[in-house]
Amino acid sequence: MELSRLKRILRDRWIVVLVIGLLGAIGAWAFTSLANQNREARYQAEIALAFQPVEGQSASDFEDAISNNLTVALIAAQELLAEDPTSGITADTEGARLLFSALGESRAEATAKADALLQAFLLVDPLLAGAEVTDRLEQVQAAALDVEARLDALNEEINPTIPPDQLAQINALDLQIEAFSSALVELVVAEATALAADRPAITQQKESVEATLEALRQQRAVLPSLEPDLPTAQQQLELAALQAQLAELQADYQRLYLRQAGYTDDASREPPEVSDLSATPGSGLVNAGIGFIGGLAVALFGLIFLNNSRKTIWLPEDLAVPLLADVPGRRTVGGVGHSWYDNTGGSPRKTAIQGLRSGVEARLAGTGGVLAIAGHRTGVHAVHALITDLAVSMASAGASVLLVDADLESDAALAEYQIGGPSLSAILKLSPDSLLLDREVGNVIAAAYTIRPNLDVLPSGPPPPTPADALSGRQFRAFVQEASKRYDYVVMAVGDVRSTAAQVAMQRIGRAAVVLTPGRSTEPQVTKLISDISARQVATLGAIFVQRSEGPVKGQAEPVPETARSSRAQETQVPASSPLTRLSHYPFSVERSATGAAPTSLRSLADRVGSPVPADGFEAITEDQGDDHLGSDLLTVLADVSPAEAYDAVADYVVSRVEDMMMAVPGQGDFSEALTGELHDNGFLPLRTTGEHHSVGTWLVDELQDEAPGSTSEGIVREMERILGFATGVDSIPFDDWLASEFFGLHLRRTN
Repeated sequence: MELSRLKRILRDRWIVVLVIGLLGAIGAWAFTSLANQNREARYQAEIALAFQPVEGQSASDFEDAISNNLTVALIAAQELLAEDPTSGITADTEGARLLFSALGESRAEATAKADALLQAFLLVDPLLAGAEVTDRLEQVQAAALDVEARLDALNEEINPTIPPDQLAQINALDLQIEAFSSALVELVVAEATALAADRPAITQQKESVEATLEALRQQRAVLPSLEPDLPTAQQQLELAALQAQLAELQADYQRLYLRQAGYTDDASREPPEVSDLSATPGSGLVNAGIGFIGGLAVALFGLIFLNNSRKTIWLPEDLAVPLLADVPGRRTVGGVGHSWYDNTGGSPRKTAIQGLRSGVEARLAGTGGVLAIAGHRTGVHAVHALITDLAVSMASAGASVLLVDADLESDAALAEYQIGGPSLSAILKLSPDSLLLDREVGNVIAAAYTIRPNLDVLPSGPPPPTPADALSGRQFRAFVQEASKRYDYVVMAVGDVRSTAAQVAMQRIGRAAVVLTPGRSTEPQVTKLISDISARQVATLGAIFVQRSEGPVKGQAEPVPETARSSRAQETQVPASSPLTRLSHYPFSVERSATGAAPTSLRSLADRVGSPVPADGFEAITEDQGDDHLGSDLLTVLADVSPAEAYDAVADYVVSRVEDMMMAVPGQGDFSEALTGELHDNGFLPLRTTGEHHSVGTWLVDELQDEAPGSTSEGIVREMERILGFATGVDSIPFDDWLASEFFGLHLRRTN
């Protein structure tokens, strides 16, 4: 195998070779690990418990405390130490620590053993001669419950609980006594102020109340008092003693509970330290290196065998057609911006693109015309970037070029020119039976977006339901014929060469080139594809190699400078790229005046709701604002048409007009300086009037008044509000109310 083929394979398949080499290294390392499996792993874990002296404790007392804790720890963990003699508990006097150490075959095992020794120490109470913390907790809890019971009994003795029925009787007697006492006071006053004749009766009544009151007081006297009794001195002493005992039990319980959880008042646990005491293993690095080299050799010879058996295309001699160019890959950028070709120096890719341009022009024999470029097993972004650079290179050489995205079966648009405006889909949606089809197609081509001098672009637009049927129609044939008349070269991206839509497009165009990535296609596949293309009467100019390129990256959108636009683009006031990917484009009508005047928003609406308005209507608007020809015709159409028929056109006009108004910039579209100035100063147009900021509906009325004289524009607004009211079930609805309820829903449906 020649060296060039080997270089291409290594450059393209280096990841595979590297992966297999790594697998070889991993295998060698695994073999080394198995060979050393008898090596005994030994790890030592050590957990330290650091002690802190308490307030007022002397140095000797502190050392004695550590020694006592060591004794307690050895006693508590004696069973664990007996089971594993390699474990141990020692005291670090200088560091004031107890060290719990253990050996294990793994880090986790050694750490677990050392932690078990520490937990055994923590589960005994050094204040009670090593009693179990768990048992002591149960004892303290039981003692606390007993003290609480004694406290409850003592409180009951001091203030016995009054039964509910007796309490109700006491309350009833107290209420009666209070009532009769009040009545007695009133009778005493009445007796003192009464006449002599009335006084005996009052006296008799007073004596009766006094007798009743006395009887009630006697009944109440035998019942217990509601006021709490003061405890005796003995009861007070017993109550204080029980409360103090309960507080001590609570403190002891808290200390024991925290110790059980690993917390003590005078000690803190340090993180475990694990040391690897295992014997040094056999070196796996050398074996891994040998395995890596062996894997590289196996991968290389395997790729050579597979490519020879599958007849993979790597070099020009593997092709049955001429190779036009071998182009390096590049990163493609999403978003509108300057062409890569225009912003790159003499890079290898730019030189290859120039060679491709020469090859294509030579194959076309200087006749120009339309060329379809399709890819085979090549990323769509790489193909689109290649076609874009080829078109820019042709334009830079002085030829007029139309760049067309006819790849209707792919969601990926030409990455660097995702623009609005006219599209191929708009042409395919034209009526094939129209007598003015050629003219309508020509108008769309004439409005194509200019991205640099000599180069216009026509995006695909929203794809039709069946792209193959749409491309096989009369509209596409008319487009190919008309575009070839207007431009030196028409370069079309038609998608994957195997797709039906791409094959139909190539058959209509008649000339094609196939883009291949070396190593992805085989000679039998390409030979069969070329044979099928030739059977469809398509002349294959040749193949183009494009090397693997990195995927698309996000790029900040940059506006196309005014100097890069042709005079035709400036005349038609084509707006700069919008963030909205629109399903239909506004305000530019397919119709176009013979004088090249820019169509107005009224022209767009007139073309949709009524018969086409004569071209001289443009002159009436652009040359003589006093002539109300177009506005009057539109008003007549709106007044005569039924709301059901005109609603969609009027609603789409209002929504699309508002979309553009909200994003207008000075010099864009046909908007007034007042509107663009408002947007420039404040940055927004509200749906409702807010303070000094007029609503977008108010601005829409003002814009209509600028396009047609006062009475005519008022009539147009009145009729449009009548038509919009149809969908809401009212006779008429103001722009503001309709936009507030309908704008965002229609906007989302329009922009998907």
